[in-house]
Amino acid sequence: MMDEGVLSFETSSNGFLLASAAESTPIYYSADSAPAVVIAVNTFADDVERVTGVRPPVKSTEKANVGKGIYVGAINSSLVKDAHATFASGTAEDVRSRLEGKWECWDVSAIEDKVVISGSCRVSYKPEPD
Repeated sequence: MMDEGVLSFETSSNGFLLASAAESTPIYYSADSAPAVVIAVNTFADDVERVTGVRPPVKSTEKANVGKGIYVGAINSSLVKDAHATFASGTAEDVRSRLEGKWECWDVSAIEDKVVISGSCRVSYKPEPD
């Protein structure tokens, strides 16, 4: 059974519009992402298209200031770091502390017209050198 608060086909003042009949919110991933992240982003875009009939554009970028979108990457990717620094000051370290070193964990932060999905999967996690 689907939680009614997760998906709606109606416009909501407190929701995030993923797709409409005419357009879909872009999905951005970091150019330094592991192949598994790129596969996951494109699979998600395919799923959005199956449900809504509109495929979101999928783009690689290094900066999170390109506008409305869904920003996806590992917690130490340049894009996710920039997204947390640009949109949600103070949340990057909190997210990192909860996800760092864990398998198959993620965080979703919604900030105005942007969503940041930070993942910790060790497939895509590359520890920073000391």
